[in-house]
Amino acid sequence: MNCDDCTKGIEGTYFEVNGGKPVCAKCYEKNHQKKCSECKDKIEGKYFTVSDNIICGKCYKKKNGDKDVDCQECGKEVKGQIIRAVGFAYHPDCFKCCECKKDLANTKQFTTDKNNRLYCQKDYNEKYAPKCYACKLPIAPKDGETTAQRLTAFDNDWHPDCFKCQDCKEVLNSKEGKNCYPIDTTPLCLDCNKKRQE
Repeated sequence: MNCDDCTKGIEGTYFEVNGGKPVCAKCYEKNHQKKCSECKDKIEGKYFTVSDNIICGKCYKKKNGDKDVDCQECGKEVKGQIIRAVGFAYHPDCFKCCECKKDLANTKQFTTDKNNRLYCQKDYNEKYAPKCYACKLPIAPKDGETTAQRLTAFDNDWHPDCFKCQDCKEVLNSKEGKNCYPIDTTPLCLDCNKKRQE
């Protein structure tokens, strides 16, 4: 059997590379053996790829938790099953919305506040989304959506459907030719504006 790199006969240890091609130990070390981008040692056995860097198992454990891992929520050591999210580790039972205690492990829609507290999307919107000046409800995406339309007028936020003429309650939308003709900060349609000024 010949080495696929140097074409010399292989004696003793050899390695298989590129789908099973035999390579002698000398060529493997020179051309194929991976080096850890952290410690620069030759990698024996398992390695990890992190942001296009190859890291040996020892360095990976050193960086990512060969030590005890504490739960972000309860502060106790996490053993066994770990949920890793937003840069922290959690017990599965601790991975819950801090408001309603809904289990977030099987949902893709959760978020955190500036203190890294977990929220389901509904409770986060209730607490942090801007409120509509008219209906007082959060202006936030509906289930399954990623954005919400918001109209800003008179230094207030509005749902587009809540921005109505104060008198006749017609929705004001310039795209549909229903412009706003305010008096001071009172939204009015053209007809109601004229009536108030008679």
